[in-house]
Amino acid sequence: MRKEFIGLLPQAAPIQWRGRSCVTTMRRVISYTVGILCLSLILRTWVALGVVEPVRVLGNSMSPLIQEGDALLIDRTACLWSTPGRWQTVVLLSPAGAELCIKRIVGLPGEEIDIRQGSVVVDGRRLTHPLSTPQAWGAPRNDETPEIYYLPRASGQRLRKGPWRLKEDEYFVLGDNSSVSIDSRAWGPIPERLIVGIPVGVR
Repeated sequence: MRKEFIGLLPQAAPIQWRGRSCVTTMRRVISYTVGILCLSLILRTWVALGVVEPVRVLGNSMSPLIQEGDALLIDRTACLWSTPGRWQTVVLLSPAGAELCIKRIVGLPGEEIDIRQGSVVVDGRRLTHPLSTPQAWGAPRNDETPEIYYLPRASGQRLRKGPWRLKEDEYFVLGDNSSVSIDSRAWGPIPERLIVGIPVGVR
């Protein structure tokens, strides 16, 4: 007797047409690729025109925020539209030479600046560094949180004794890594004309 096994065979799953999903995915990939190419072209144009300048950091005067070997882009137009504010990280020409330096503005034109017990004192008022809390670094509250403590002078550098009274076109700049940074503690206040730009994406 012939046995029928047809009913025991597994039924084939219905075939679903995924063409529309594939087309959508391809469109997204193409849009993403075109976007990257356009951004690359814009960036190359800005570099060619001198609007932005790629640099590589030498030294650790802004450590731990900026480390030696970090690659940065300098926006040379930022200071054309607005004046830099306090705690802004800026790129400037060293008063002692032609090299570029990265420092943080702590004193603004017309102010009296002093350094006492690791803090910046402006017109007699002690300021709190904006990166002195764990939240600012995105770190948990523990003993490993970086601390910004400004020494009266860097190691091996001569001291220009404060306080410093800034003129209407002068700024006072310091490096976050106070023990090795050469900055306004040695140079004194810097004229605004020496500030050439702002590093992109740096606090």
